[in-house]
Amino acid sequence: FSLWLDMPTPAGSRGGYELRFYLAAGGTFNVFLYRWQSGVATELASKSGYTFANGGSLALVDQGAAVSAWTNTGTGFNQLLSFWDGTFSSGRAGLEGIGANFTRLNNFKAGVLP
Repeated sequence: FSLWLDMPTPAGSRGGYELRFYLAAGGTFNVFLYRWQSGVATELASKSGYTFANGGSLALVDQGAAVSAWTNTGTGFNQLLSFWDGTFSSGRAGLEGIGANFTRLNNFKAGVLP
């Protein structure tokens, strides 16, 4: 599954930031942060073997030139990935999933940080 941020035109070629979780062996995930421009992906950061518990929360944040991924598995939000990149500063947010066992995501929110 993926969380998207700063998409200029979701119906056009891929653009913006993508936080992607790939299910790996043993119930862990390989996590990637990508920047998409004109349909071409660039990997900005990654982490292998990450355990993301059922009921956990995640956030993709673009604040100034910092793009970061955060997760909360019950003890508060902790930074998972980050990268300095000021390519995008506004746009749409979204979710993407694929596969027969697509993870159920709920309580999706998009907005400005307080």
